[in-house]
Amino acid sequence: MARNHKSTPQCTPADTGAPVSVEQISKLLPVMSQIDLQEKNLARQLEWISRHDSKASVVLGLATGMLGFLASTAPKPGAFSPLLLVFTSASIVPLVASFLFVHLGNYPRMRGPKSLAFFGTIAQLRFDEYKNAVLSRTPQTHLEDLLAQSHTVACIVARKFSALQWAYRMLFIALMPWAVCIFLYKAS
Repeated sequence: MARNHKSTPQCTPADTGAPVSVEQISKLLPVMSQIDLQEKNLARQLEWISRHDSKASVVLGLATGMLGFLASTAPKPGAFSPLLLVFTSASIVPLVASFLFVHLGNYPRMRGPKSLAFFGTIAQLRFDEYKNAVLSRTPQTHLEDLLAQSHTVACIVARKFSALQWAYRMLFIALMPWAVCIFLYKAS
């Protein structure tokens, strides 16, 4: 069976209104074991965010360096020939696009299910509301909250890495015209 490399993640908000029955879950694992597994899964999902941020900083550094080198070696504005303008534009446009995709990947996403595993939801509650919500939870509602939060974080990570892929593509597209610009700048 051929793999579809362009599959779109199913990142619609989780429906937490229709809980899975305890009997269905208990057939596979007790609720507490499932909670443990989901907490580990959520931690893994969150680790992917820092992996994204590390890779994005490399793209950002390269794009900044390339743009800075163009700016520092460019001839005076009146000395640009039409050929030089074409290659300079062909370098700058994808480098700026790379910046934009890095920004899209790094921009904080604050929407998602109301979850007591999410700092945004917790911060909106007064302490007594938060305390009551946590203390009144059943293991089942805690598990459902973790499932919804894991799904939300996975969708966020998928969008971050999609933007990062485009940032890499734009950086790669900028390489050839950038190299030609450097050659032409030194020749002029």
